[in-house]
Amino acid sequence: MADVSVIIPVRKRPQLLKEALASVLAGTVLPDEILVVLDGPREELQADAAAAEEMRSLCRSGTTLTMLYGPGRGPALARNLGAARARHSLLAFLDSDDLWQPHKLQEQLEYMTERPHLHASHCAETWLKNGTSIPVPARLQPSPGRLFAESLEHCLVSASSVMIRRSTFFALGGFDPALRACEDYDLWIRYFLRHPMGMVPPIPLPHVVKRSGQWQQLSATRSIDRFRVQSLYKILQTEQLTDEQRGIVLIALKSKWNILNAQKKKYGFPDNADYDSLEKNIEPVLKAGKE
Repeated sequence: MADVSVIIPVRKRPQLLKEALASVLAGTVLPDEILVVLDGPREELQADAAAAEEMRSLCRSGTTLTMLYGPGRGPALARNLGAARARHSLLAFLDSDDLWQPHKLQEQLEYMTERPHLHASHCAETWLKNGTSIPVPARLQPSPGRLFAESLEHCLVSASSVMIRRSTFFALGGFDPALRACEDYDLWIRYFLRHPMGMVPPIPLPHVVKRSGQWQQLSATRSIDRFRVQSLYKILQTEQLTDEQRGIVLIALKSKWNILNAQKKKYGFPDNADYDSLEKNIEPVLKAGKE
């Protein structure tokens, strides 16, 4: 039995949830606690609740499965709610459409136990699209270290691969609920400002199966860069940055803002008021950064 709290947010994905839970329960060691956060009204998520209840009957060796209800405001707040209820000092997140390999939890727990100085670690993934294996781009291959500058370009840490100390998670403020997407991008930038990330060796195989398919994914939103822009702007306003770090963030913000503007010209923007608000904040910051 592992003294780890596993947190799985879900919304209208009953079959995927069952598969995710089955992958946890097939582990070479089992977590003491699984928290399934049903993100929305009870009447809308009855199928998800039934799936979790079915899998609860399969829990063994003392593993408990607890269902919580979130307000339907997205995975950031759902994960935070799970973390707030967790009873262990180590948290492991799993998205409802991903899977863990049987050795994942045991090897990551051993890795963290042997390195008490580490605040968090992640591990390698296999990617599946509609059931077919696809290569993980080189720029997104996980690695250890304090990857602040690199993390501004892409999200370098998958939530389903992370184990983090609960105290560290709350010292960072958790995931930002204001972000409907890219909440992981935002959290790990803030993490890398303060700490290095450990990396569990992918021997003999990666530890996580990251899946995409016909189901809806927030990360597939066309205008997703607006959330990255929102995150970078917030980091400039709220974090204590060195001059060098501030310069790097400004460069990243300008790049993401240019991408967002190009997308707006080509496809439009989902909410013009939202765009106008962003523009009002971003343009003065970029202008000041040139001076």
